[in-house]
Amino acid sequence: MKTLNLLLIFSSLIFLSSCSSEISTKEAKQTAEHYFKLLNEKNYTAAVELSASELISGGNKEQSLKKMKTLDEKLGPVLSYALKEEKVNKEFAQRTNIELHYEVKHKNLSTLEIFMIVKEMGDYKIYNHTITNLDF
Repeated sequence: MKTLNLLLIFSSLIFLSSCSSEISTKEAKQTAEHYFKLLNEKNYTAAVELSASELISGGNKEQSLKKMKTLDEKLGPVLSYALKEEKVNKEFAQRTNIELHYEVKHKNLSTLEIFMIVKEMGDYKIYNHTITNLDF
């Protein structure tokens, strides 16, 4: 009987952990595009606040701010961007995320920027942000 109870509890936990709150592609896009806006306004503190806790450099916001400022100075302001691809990633035992691919024209060069957006404590956050130079 104890084995059956443990099996039921274990099965319930697996089922509940596999269920995640719905994530909206529209709100994920708004998060990424708001990030571009904040960078252009040089509001780096607010831009870092859009990052999921795992993305902030070792939990150190000051280090993340410094890296963000340096990168923004090298790229220059965002002049335009276009969403090229979006997909919802649902993997077992992982957080559901939305992957957005943007072609971005900065003042100094053009990039492909890939955002992974997750829902963290009810807010949409940038879990990963990869930048590739397209001018090579």
